[in-house]
Amino acid sequence: MVSDESVEPTMNLCQTYSQQSRFNLTAGSIVSLLIALWLAATLNLPATPGYAGSLLQQDSWMFVMGAAWLALFGCTAVATVLASRIHYEGGLFCAWVGLAGWSVRFGSSRYALLNATGPQIYLASAVELILFFIAIAIAWFVLYRLMSSGLLPSERPIGEADRDEPLDQKLLAAAAQVVVTMIVMMLICQSDAKLQTLASVGIASYVATLVAHYFIVTGPSAWFWVGPLVVGLIGYISQYLSPSDWMIGDVHGVFAALARPLPLDYASLGTAGALMGYWTSREWHRERLESDQEA
Repeated sequence: MVSDESVEPTMNLCQTYSQQSRFNLTAGSIVSLLIALWLAATLNLPATPGYAGSLLQQDSWMFVMGAAWLALFGCTAVATVLASRIHYEGGLFCAWVGLAGWSVRFGSSRYALLNATGPQIYLASAVELILFFIAIAIAWFVLYRLMSSGLLPSERPIGEADRDEPLDQKLLAAAAQVVVTMIVMMLICQSDAKLQTLASVGIASYVATLVAHYFIVTGPSAWFWVGPLVVGLIGYISQYLSPSDWMIGDVHGVFAALARPLPLDYASLGTAGALMGYWTSREWHRERLESDQEA
């Protein structure tokens, strides 16, 4: 039986950890958002804020995509100084929040459809989403290597539950995350309004990661934040194969809710929600283990 004297310092340490984590992530997210918005305004991206649609529809789409990569890498580097003292991926999380500011500036997917000349816009959206996740994978891999070399803090262990699961379990966790994200998205993403699509992908990814990681405790986080990429691709490709009402800026069908968000939505709050769900689930498992040990 553990004495109250030994339990109290542990609880105080966990509380301090949680408060510091929230403060660092909030500060890093604000800084990233300001940097991302400043860069977009300086480069006049987009030329028509709020009505521009997707990045690949812009006149100089290679320049625009390069600027988005620059915003992601730059915000990650700056925010890592502030937000990676506890979570080695903290800087990347903050960069994703910064990209949400770009998403608001580019407007909803309705304008991407209205500016399109055919259902090929859905293929373009799929390509744009892949390009975003290539940049995200590069940034995450650099942070992961820095963590592995000891330059960034490693994840706090959660005891026996932190064992390295085999590949089939990791794939199962990723698949579960994708399925739950799709279900939640189809329930709550009922329009292409910008705030609704951003909130929908963030909430859906968060809830899906909580569920998947609760039953399959595995890592690293990449197995979970890749979910928004798969969900977005399913939505865009399904609409391309069965297009309807794209010419009036609307989408219909079983997976219509998955095609309403822009690639920027999935690449920003979609991934951020998944990573936050991963952190939250790890904390729940750790607290439950500590409670069992104290009992």
